[in-house]
Amino acid sequence: MTKNENNQKTIQVYEDCAQEYIARSEAKKIHLSAPWITRSLAGLPKNAKLFEIGSATGREARLIRSLGYNIQVSDAPSAFVDYLTTIGLDPIQFDLMTDQFPDTYNYILAKATLVHFSHKEVKAALKKVFGALSGGGAIRV
Repeated sequence: MTKNENNQKTIQVYEDCAQEYIARSEAKKIHLSAPWITRSLAGLPKNAKLFEIGSATGREARLIRSLGYNIQVSDAPSAFVDYLTTIGLDPIQFDLMTDQFPDTYNYILAKATLVHFSHKEVKAALKKVFGALSGGGAIRV
């Protein structure tokens, strides 16, 4: 299977299972990432440019916005993009393997995204992410 075939297969699985994924994620009452996310934003000005790769249900983005930051949410499966739109997060459809970042950012979040890629793909993805970071920017995975 080629790099793009593997990526497309992963996206299709999420397309097919998005509603169940959303339902299960939204049913969780505890936000285990909250302390980690909050610490990762320490020292960033509120007007910093933030981007999230693979936002899925928007859980982390909603937390980040509740802390006073604006973050561009994104995902590759259209089912997640549609859901993020319905909850008012104004997402873009973005596939880390095939798309270019629309801008440069001070902070890029890729929680539970890189696990879907091979070692070689992770290296290529990180190169792309580092290229999208402004001077002194940070990636959180």
